[in-house]
Amino acid sequence: GGPLEGYTYTLDEEIDQEDQQEEYKTFFEQVADEWIEILDMKGAFMNSLYRDDSTMDGELRIVWFAWILNGSIFDDLIATDTAMVTFSVLFVWIWMNIHIDSFFIA
Repeated sequence: GGPLEGYTYTLDEEIDQEDQQEEYKTFFEQVADEWIEILDMKGAFMNSLYRDDSTMDGELRIVWFAWILNGSIFDDLIATDTAMVTFSVLFVWIWMNIHIDSFFIA
């Protein structure tokens, strides 16, 4: 429940609660880091760790999500997808440059 200790309102109230929300976010990030370690989820170049299969003991598939972490998870996915797009465009440009033999036309 809420509010957190030291606060008088929950996040549902329309009163400015940025500090309380940061405390919630910090807590959820710590919990998410623990789950990532427990599930042995690993990211790689151009592959977010959130795309890794989250299974426990090879049999139990775990799906987890927290609205408060939505922004940071989305940022991680965007970063890996942007790297993939950048690499793809660069690869195509180099490929065309080699086969057309022209820096400007490629």
